[in-house]
Order: sequence, then structure tokens, then C-alpha cells
Amino acid sequence: MKIKLPGFISEEVGLGDVIKSVTSTVGIKPCGGCEKRAETLNNWVSFTPWDRHR
Repeated sequence: MKIKLPGFISEEVGLGDVIKSVTSTVGIKPCGGCEKRAETLNNWVSFTPWDRHR
């Protein structure tokens, strides 16, 4: 599923990457399964920029 966000992002980003960034920012260290979960979440949901000129 792709979710279009107007003005918030400039390139496509997956949900797993968003969660990974937030948890890293708050100081949570990644575990062994984090990369696999991030990849799976990225395949399920991604956020894309909304092009209002299309």
C-alpha cells in the first residue's frame, strides 16, 4: 500500500524505515530481527510524495 503525503516528504520511504529512524532517535538499539521487520514493513506500507501538479 502506498500512502501519498503532501509536503511532508520528498522521496518514497517505507514504514519500517520510519520506525527504525524514530526508535534510533529515542535511543532504542536495534536487535537481530529489526532489519527483517523493517524490510517486511517497507514491503507492506510505503509513503510517497504527493505531486499536486499531476
